[in-house]
Order: sequence, then structure tokens, then C-alpha cells
Amino acid sequence: ANALGCAVARASLALLQDPGEQKRREDLTENLRQLSRTFWSHPHVGDVRQEGAILAVEIVAERSTRRAFSPSERRGARVCQAAREFGLLTRPIGDVLVLMPPYSTTPDELERMVTALHRALTGEIPA
Repeated sequence: ANALGCAVARASLALLQDPGEQKRREDLTENLRQLSRTFWSHPHVGDVRQEGAILAVEIVAERSTRRAFSPSERRGARVCQAAREFGLLTRPIGDVLVLMPPYSTTPDELERMVTALHRALTGEIPA
């Protein structure tokens, strides 16, 4: 076994089991849930899903039917590329925008991430 890898794994497990860190993750998750509501204001958002600190924003051509954009339009990739202009590095899975902030993210940083993704979405796919 790799001694360094084992030490890192043990330290990670200790952090995951620490009650203070668990509360911090819960706060991050709830903060993300609150901030993610802003995406529903965009008419091309078909769904907003969250599991823990992972957010997925599905963009669609038509919300009422959830009709997808043509894959050749690469809308998700274009939005994620535009997010770089606002200092956010993220990636799409097709036309689903994914935000996975690290557990060390502060509330201010999280707000900047969500704002950057929303600005990129609005810039690439106007309402």
C-alpha cells in the first residue's frame, strides 16, 4: 500500500466524520438549494436537480414539453465556455450544466459560482 495515499484517505475520512465538517456540508447543501432557485426564472431551464452539493441545471429548447436542443448546437458546452469569462470552470453533461463546489467553498464563493453560471446561461441563451 502507498503510505501517502493511505494517510490522505485517513485524513479525508476523519474530515467526513467530524460533526463540525458535517454541519458545514449541510449548510453548503442548503445554501446551494436556495441559490439554485434563480435558474427557474430562465425560460429555457427544464429542470433543476440537486443531490447534496451537486447541482444539475437542464437546459431545453422548450420548457413546457422539455424538448431538447439539437445536439449539434452544443448549448451546454457553449454555456460552460461562457462561464469561464465570469471565472467559473465547470462542464456540461450534454445540455445539463453541472456545478460541484468543493466542501471548502464559502457562502460568498458559492453565490459567485451560481451567479456566474446564471449570467453565462442568460448570455448564451437569451430569455
